[in-house]
Amino acid sequence: MSVISVIIPTFNNGPYIAEAIASVQSQTVPANEIIVVDDGSTDGTEEIVRSITDPRIQYHRQENCGVSVARNRGLDHATGTAIAFLDADDRWRPTMLEQQSQLLASNPALVCCFADFVRFVNETGEIQSNQFTFFPELARLRTHPLPNGRGHLIADNAFDQIIPFGEFPAFMLTMLFRAERIRGLRFNRKLVRCQDADFVLRAMLRGQVAFSPAIVADVRRHGLNATSQLEMMSLDKLRALECVREDPMATAHLPLLERRIARAQFDATAALLKRRQFGEALSYWQQALRSRSSPLRKVRGSVRLALIFLASVGKAQPRSVASR
Repeated sequence: MSVISVIIPTFNNGPYIAEAIASVQSQTVPANEIIVVDDGSTDGTEEIVRSITDPRIQYHRQENCGVSVARNRGLDHATGTAIAFLDADDRWRPTMLEQQSQLLASNPALVCCFADFVRFVNETGEIQSNQFTFFPELARLRTHPLPNGRGHLIADNAFDQIIPFGEFPAFMLTMLFRAERIRGLRFNRKLVRCQDADFVLRAMLRGQVAFSPAIVADVRRHGLNATSQLEMMSLDKLRALECVREDPMATAHLPLLERRIARAQFDATAALLKRRQFGEALSYWQQALRSRSSPLRKVRGSVRLALIFLASVGKAQPRSVASR
């Protein structure tokens, strides 16, 4: 059985962190250590964490440096053979670690495994659709059933199969990583958002990947979620993919990765056009045209951009003033 380290980064999540820790404490397969890294909270988070009596809890406080630095500090302190991450405003279902540790144990070549989750509205408690509903691509992956019958091993190379997805289907809180496979891997502190995608994709370069359709976690939706800043996400995804390209282990996967980056460049151009940042948009469009993407994709992408540009210019035109 794995020795499991759980890393919980937190910044001003005082209203939720006790519930997050309680969801770790209630696991049917217990965590061996719970590492809370407080990224400079000012809302009483420290008092809340220190009031919880559990010898497994380690509390580390740092100046506010961002979630990547907090997670990296957690990795520096983790001693387990398996590592899981939980954001302080989310929660696990009781069998999260049991199911994921069984998946990880089913094949020594696995670097990580992931599972499904649901979102819930903080104010009302309403449960929304599960994540995998939005990813029909998962059903088209080439997979093998795992011996325990609870999941699927992604055949061949998981990175090559996952990178064409528009989004990565899993969130960090449903994943379990084999520590020896990600030794030395760290979150990129230069990325404001999409650090998870960069980390997970680079992890997938280091071993095989499995997944389960089981719902193992609940993601809280509230006004402070990082993903609420959707207008910035296209640029952030592009930057994350460019960081993946810098990993030496990505060299063998460059053709697929470059095509995915080209698509992200078109998406970033579209986002900038909608914000009427035409000069920067032109730069990204030119990069997309120089990419390895097929000529047909470039034409389709450019037509889409032309329509967005015309709509943006049209909205900017002043209304005529009727004569009196």
